[in-house]
Amino acid sequence: MTQPKFQALADLVGKRRQDHLNEIHRSPNRDWEIPQGDKTQPSFQQANLTFEDLSPVLEVFQNFDERSREIEWTYYSASGEFLLQFGFALATNRYEIHSVHPELFLAREEMRGFLEAINRRLGSAYPVLELVAEEGRNPSIQRKTN
Repeated sequence: MTQPKFQALADLVGKRRQDHLNEIHRSPNRDWEIPQGDKTQPSFQQANLTFEDLSPVLEVFQNFDERSREIEWTYYSASGEFLLQFGFALATNRYEIHSVHPELFLAREEMRGFLEAINRRLGSAYPVLELVAEEGRNPSIQRKTN
């Protein structure tokens, strides 16, 4: 799903990542220093990898529209693909989804990972939110009750 409003932001995210990669490749003889750590500790404790590190990377942008008094969040994948845009209207005290990737709720492995990452991100904020898609209804952002 490509909309001109989101495509410019997606292009900016993609360009920023590409510039960063080009910068890394341009400096050929970099001396990378690997921290040695404490030799008495087992080596598995030196690598602090978590499942969070293995989840898909999300780019999240927040915008406040003074005219409509709405806070808006836009989620993109690391490659700049648009995933979700929703807002919170201060006047009505409601969350509303403006646009969502059409395949986000399908069973494709990549999209399921993005959906889990979005819900993990929404669950770490206050109030705790979740993105739900009930059968026969449009997706919605809800405050988590549990």
